[in-house]
Amino acid sequence: MLTCFSYQKEFHGALFWDEEVAFVYVYERPVGTEALMLQPEEPEAVLRQDYEAVAEAVA
Repeated sequence: MLTCFSYQKEFHGALFWDEEVAFVYVYERPVGTEALMLQPEEPEAVLRQDYEAVAEAVA
């Protein structure tokens, strides 16, 4: 799921634009997240989340 976030906010007296692109990967089979070994260029975190809740949050 590709998600784009865009907002403008004042930060320390200057306008800050956040144009973030986030990639959310869904793995549908059981896996022990503590057993995963991530390389530095891979995701910064692995979280177990309810799919419907995540899909609603990024929509």
